Amino acid sequence: MGLFNRGQKDGDISTTSTDQGKKRSEERVNRSWTPEFYLVFIMLVVLTVLVLAVLWVPIDIPAQSVSSTAVTDILEYRKTILAIIITAFGAWVGAGAAYFFGRENMREASQNFLAMREQSLKERLRSVSIRDIPPKQFSFIVKQNDEIGAAWEKLKSDVNLWFVPIVDEKGALESILHEEAVWRFLIDKTGTGAKREDVLKQPISDLNKFIDESCRDNLGIKKLRDTYVRVTPDKSVSDANGLMQDKEVSLAVVVDESGKPTGYVTFGDVRRVMFKVSDLS
Repeated sequence: MGLFNRGQKDGDISTTSTDQGKKRSEERVNRSWTPEFYLVFIMLVVLTVLVLAVLWVPIDIPAQSVSSTAVTDILEYRKTILAIIITAFGAWVGAGAAYFFGRENMREASQNFLAMREQSLKERLRSVSIRDIPPKQFSFIVKQNDEIGAAWEKLKSDVNLWFVPIVDEKGALESILHEEAVWRFLIDKTGTGAKREDVLKQPISDLNKFIDESCRDNLGIKKLRDTYVRVTPDKSVSDANGLMQDKEVSLAVVVDESGKPTGYVTFGDVRRVMFKVSDLS
C-alpha cells in the first residue's frame, strides 16, 4: 500500500511538473504579444512607408530648371532625408527592442535566480554536516552491569537529560533508554514491596529485561528503548533530519567507525541549523 501511494505521489509530481512547464510556455507566448511588441511593429511599418515615400514620390521640377545639376541635387536631397529617417528610426527601433528584450531577459534571469536559490538551500543543507552543529557531549554512559542508581542520580541532577546511553564492554553503543523506563521500573518494583535502595542497586540489564517483559502486555513500553537514530559526524543535517522524521524520534547519536558514541544532537539542534541556513539563503 505504501509503495502504491508513493507511486501515486510520484505520478502527481510528474504531472504537476509537466503542467508547470506548459504554463511557463504559455506565459512566454502571452508575454511576446505585449504593447511593446506592437509598438516595434508599428515603427517598422512607418519606417517602410516613409522610405517608400522618399524614394518613389515624384518631385515636380519646372521644365526650365531641368538639368543634370538639378537632378543631382534632388537625388542628394532624397539621400540626405533617407539617411536621417533611417538613422532616427534605427535609434528608435533599437531603443524599443533593447527595452523589450532586456525586460524579457531580466524576467527570465530573475526566475532562474529564484530557482537556483531554492535549489541552493537544499544543497547547502546537504553540505552542512553533523560535525558542524556541533554535537553535544554525553554527561554519562552506562554498561549493562552498572547499577541503575548511577543513571537515576544523573537523571535527577540534570532536568534537560531524558535518556540513558548504554554501551557494551568494548564501548560500542547498544541502545538508548528513555528516562521514563527508569521511573516505571522503580514504581513497579517498589510497588511490590521492594526497597528503593535495593532496586537502585540492580544492574541496567534488569531494566532491559523489565522492558522486554512489559512489551508483551504494553506495546507503549517498547517506545522507551531505541528511541534514536545513528549518524556519523559526516552525515549531512538534511539526512539526519530525514532519518529522525522517518523513525519519529528526536535524538540522533553520533558514533565513530567502531560504533562508539561520541556525542548527540536533538531534533531541535537540527532544526535550528536548518533555519539558519534558510535565513542565510
